[in-house]
Amino acid sequence: MSTNIEVNKDKTSKNSEIVLKNKDASENSAIKKSGFTANISDEILEELVNLNGKLEKIKIPAGGGTSFEFPNFENADETIPVKEFSAVILYHHPISIYYAQDYDGTVVSPDCISFDETIGIGNPGELCKNCSFNIFGSGKNGGKACKAKIQLYILCENALFPMSILLPTSSIKSFQNYIRRLLYQGKKLNSLITKFSLKRVLNKKGTPYAQSCFSAIRELEPAEFDVIKKLIEKIKNFAEEAKKNGVQVSNETKGN
Repeated sequence: MSTNIEVNKDKTSKNSEIVLKNKDASENSAIKKSGFTANISDEILEELVNLNGKLEKIKIPAGGGTSFEFPNFENADETIPVKEFSAVILYHHPISIYYAQDYDGTVVSPDCISFDETIGIGNPGELCKNCSFNIFGSGKNGGKACKAKIQLYILCENALFPMSILLPTSSIKSFQNYIRRLLYQGKKLNSLITKFSLKRVLNKKGTPYAQSCFSAIRELEPAEFDVIKKLIEKIKNFAEEAKKNGVQVSNETKGN
């Protein structure tokens, strides 16, 4: 089955909507207009092992922008702005990142990274609880030099393959609050569809930044969750292998 991404633009709005279209009209029944009942084949999922621990990334802009930057699969040098989207959050884990130098536009890997908030890999590569970069005041504006973030692995509606999104420090509280609200309702994060959006927020010094917002749209239907379950396990294994092999992120995601 062959698919491509089309971008539908509302003439009255600057917003763009990413939609997966099937090139073969006879196979359109495999994908609902909205949902997760597409047939994600085992052959496709097996390709995860060949990706060296990296998926296509959805980026959160710096400077208070309120459109996510989606990858353009037809042109790797461009991104597609998307105001909001819906997805199932398959898996997530904390990640701590330290850069010795300020970002100057050059894409580099972190000097030290931790996938469990326990021990760092790199320089200084020590126990996080004892690290001098893990205390307030070690970074700019009284913050920590080592930034806490959360790595999400998600499947967007109508998509046939997962993507990742790295939540900055400024979005951790809103994400944790979202999970907490779900737990008090007896709901699991990976059993429902989440709407992602951004809002512009000012810090204490008046500098704008983008904060992620999350809301539950609906719970997955049994047929949808059957599709999601097999993907969740594969993504967990994929993430664990990435952590074990020390797969790193670049400083394109630094900030917030």
